[in-house]
Amino acid sequence: MENEDMGNLFEEWNKGELASYLIEITAKILKKKDDQGQDGYVVDYILDKTGMKGTGRWTVQEAAEQSVAAPTIAGALDS
Repeated sequence: MENEDMGNLFEEWNKGELASYLIEITAKILKKKDDQGQDGYVVDYILDKTGMKGTGRWTVQEAAEQSVAAPTIAGALDS
């Protein structure tokens, strides 16, 4: 499915039971074309990775101290 099609689908969802701010902005983001000189859509240039600032590691350490599972955050640190 192309970005424009996904954006249209989210717009439709936002007219019904799923209407919310997150659905609304997702539709807008998916349909936003790059205006920085590259072809395509902005979402295509967003990298699927995180940087290391220490907050993720701190969160996992604090979760462990509080006996709270945080496997998703811990997994993101490993990648």
